[in-house]
Amino acid sequence: YLSINFLTLCIYTNMNKSNNTMLQPIQLLFSYLEQEKRVQIWLYENHSTRIEGDIIGFDEYMNCVLDNSCEISVKSGERTKIGRIMLKGDNIALVRDAKFKAPPS
Repeated sequence: YLSINFLTLCIYTNMNKSNNTMLQPIQLLFSYLEQEKRVQIWLYENHSTRIEGDIIGFDEYMNCVLDNSCEISVKSGERTKIGRIMLKGDNIALVRDAKFKAPPS
């Protein structure tokens, strides 16, 4: 079980080596919104599907409005366009920059 409240406690940014400051999830979403980033959202209790889109709004419950969004099948990589959607914060397990590439292991 991975919740946004848990992430509130676990996300830290190391802006200054001598000063670790806590980054609230709402602040991270706001920075994605300001930078007009495309985000990928992992769904809570649905490990086979991810949602990707341009974040254009959110609220204090982390309900997110995504534009130009698509549903991605994790197994096949198939993308299905779904347009503009509102995704309830209860369904969000993880939000990340869609352009993020994991380093080779």
